[in-house]
Amino acid sequence: MGLIRILRLSRPHALAAIAFILVGVQCGIIEPVFEQAGVANPFTTSDFILVLLAEVLIAAGGFVINGYFDLRADLITKPQRIIVGRDVSRRLAIASHFGFTLAATILALIPAWHAGRLLLCVLFPLAAGLFWFYSSTYKYQFLIGNLILTVLAFALPLVPFMYEVQCVDSSLWSMAALGAFPLAEAFQKILGVSVALAALTILLALVNEVQRFTKSADLGANSLPVRIGLKGTKLVVAGLYLVVLALFVGVALRSLLVHYDEPGYLFTPLYLLLAMCPPVVASMVAFLVGDQYSYYRFAYWALALGFPLLGVYLLLL
Repeated sequence: MGLIRILRLSRPHALAAIAFILVGVQCGIIEPVFEQAGVANPFTTSDFILVLLAEVLIAAGGFVINGYFDLRADLITKPQRIIVGRDVSRRLAIASHFGFTLAATILALIPAWHAGRLLLCVLFPLAAGLFWFYSSTYKYQFLIGNLILTVLAFALPLVPFMYEVQCVDSSLWSMAALGAFPLAEAFQKILGVSVALAALTILLALVNEVQRFTKSADLGANSLPVRIGLKGTKLVVAGLYLVVLALFVGVALRSLLVHYDEPGYLFTPLYLLLAMCPPVVASMVAFLVGDQYSYYRFAYWALALGFPLLGVYLLLL
């Protein structure tokens, strides 16, 4: 029962979205590079799975420790769904965070050894430390907590790529030197995924701040609504919504202009415009016209759909 409660606290839906995106990047962006070159990927499937599990465990530990430090606010915003202190003891929550971090570091050590760069596994306890300090301190400081979350989201698809580059460098360095692998092009695509994740994350964090503000659950937090008020925050967040929409529309238009002579060139623009944009628009409308917690909650979950939808897009590439 304790394990099931810890799993509930670790937000399995969010962990599934993370895994989905990582698998999408690997299958939709990385693997085609090696298929076109006609060689096996030195970053094997088993090593990728270990890195994926390590990232998921770090995220799970981050969600658990966030629930630990969020107890007072959760008593106000969602008292009926409190887990820490009721279903899971505070001591077990702390132990779970350390356990997830240790397990992730051990898992990441194996592919790091195979890649010939053991220091890569240090990224995971560093990320766990950022989650800890975010939840305990920086979450309540003006914009700093949001920036930490944005950096972590931005790095999410880049970590497996770092392993990939090291494996290619150590195993296929001669072919890489001759340009047999267009990893630079793959890096640009992964960078685009990182930017999309970062944009959605900071937007989601600000919408969540407004949720907490309307429930009077800031508890001394120096959040954006506290600093500039609800109207000012809505203007800032509206601008970010437009940036995200412009990002999707811009990529769709670029795909049309650059790949118009390739088979299936309509997939990317149609998916971005018909699948990615509508939830963002629905979230923006609810956020801007709403004046109650229920509107902001809808805006939050509509926007959160962007993460699994991004994973689906990558898998279908």
